[in-house]
Order: sequence, then structure tokens, then C-alpha cells
Amino acid sequence: ACQVNWFCNFVVGVGFPYLQASLGPWSFLPFGAVLVACLVFVLTRMPETLGLTPKEVVRDVRAMWGGMGDWQELGMDDRDLELAPDQFDKY
Repeated sequence: ACQVNWFCNFVVGVGFPYLQASLGPWSFLPFGAVLVACLVFVLTRMPETLGLTPKEVVRDVRAMWGGMGDWQELGMDDRDLELAPDQFDKY
């Protein structure tokens, strides 16, 4: 993730002067469009997780995204999705 971040910063740093020369005062419009697209994605495709248990989050994600595979394929079972009461302080 760090390398992707640095690469994207490099691309923006190298490309922005050309973007500014071609769009002038509208040079931030493409960045705003990406932000709006991300906001629409989050509001429409990401489930609300406030107050839900990990098991309920998995259920909602599976319902929204269509399955996402079985936990058994990953060597997990339903017990892996439950938190002990002393683990809640970590989150």
C-alpha cells in the first residue's frame, strides 16, 4: 500500500503541471470527480457496521456483494468471527 501511495503521488506530481497548463483554473476538476465517485461508492456499496458484531458484518457483506466465498475454504469457522468480551476494548 505504501508503494502504491508513493507511486500515485509521483504520478500526480509529474502530471499536474501538464493538467494545469491544459485546464487552467479547472485543473482540480478531475480530482473532485474522483472524490465524488468515491463518495458515491461508499454511500451505495459499503454496509453500515456501527453496533454490529463481526458475524453480522460478514452476513451483510455477503448479502451485498454476493457470497464472498465460504469460511471453510479459508480454514475458518463461525467461532473465528466471534470476539471474546475482553477483546472489545481493543476496537
